[in-house]
Amino acid sequence: MKIDKAGSAKPPAGDFVLFKLKDESIDDTEFALLYDLNSSENLEFPYWKYGCLDLDSMTEFEHKAEFRFFKNNIYLMGEVLDIPDTMKCPNGVLVDGMEALSVLLKPFAYPCRFADMVA
Repeated sequence: MKIDKAGSAKPPAGDFVLFKLKDESIDDTEFALLYDLNSSENLEFPYWKYGCLDLDSMTEFEHKAEFRFFKNNIYLMGEVLDIPDTMKCPNGVLVDGMEALSVLLKPFAYPCRFADMVA
């Protein structure tokens, strides 16, 4: 189920197409076309299986591997760049400034794939 901005759950369009196929309102060809049109091209990453980002519990070497900088250097970078303690994202979520800086630095730690950003 997808949740829209108002907070109400909407069933995926693919479910509606399957219902119409079962109801015999559409044939197999129409089903194939409609299902492809309403399928998401985005990969489904199980983000709910991963814990929250806890920078303080990570070791210096984990910081170096994940973000390309040691822990004390990330905090120093935050001070030099004047990163605020909390930041408000465009969707309204408040995040810790160091967490936001770490998310910004993560793609620069080679190699970094999109799937690595979820974990």
